[in-house]
Amino acid sequence: MTPLEWVKNIISVCAAGIDRENEQRTQDDAEKLAEIYNNYNAEQQESVHQILREQFQMNDALYILSFLVKYLNLDAFWEDIIWHVCRENKDCFVGSMVEAQLEIYGTAPYKQKRMLHRKNVRNFMQALNLLDDRSKEQEKNKNRIVIVTEQLLSIKHAPTLITLEFAYILQEK
Repeated sequence: MTPLEWVKNIISVCAAGIDRENEQRTQDDAEKLAEIYNNYNAEQQESVHQILREQFQMNDALYILSFLVKYLNLDAFWEDIIWHVCRENKDCFVGSMVEAQLEIYGTAPYKQKRMLHRKNVRNFMQALNLLDDRSKEQEKNKNRIVIVTEQLLSIKHAPTLITLEFAYILQEK
């Protein structure tokens, strides 16, 4: 099966929809398609990703890619989801939902997660009409540094420990 035929099969399975009546059949089809994808060489896999990036509008691509990560358990497609959201998304809510789902269910390289997070922050700031004045030099106290983290839990919590270590190092300098 060529990569294009594989994508066509995925689309037909997606178009059939997921409901209680055909869920087992869909799961069986998905397992077969996952096995075919996993047996592709790197060039064929990249061809599948390229088709999904270039031939679909964002909403259609997100539906198909979400199906792939959910029913085929193929985490490689998270990168394509992030690519679509960062490239085309102007909606802060879609991006933040993708980010939340990625944190709960998926895996992607850290660099891509950061890129998605930055895009979401920019989209929320734009939606809320907030100015991003972090780059302004005026009225800054160069002897003061603020470290912002999402949560501090305990000294045994690695992100908390890293944040504290940064603070101690900066205090010494």
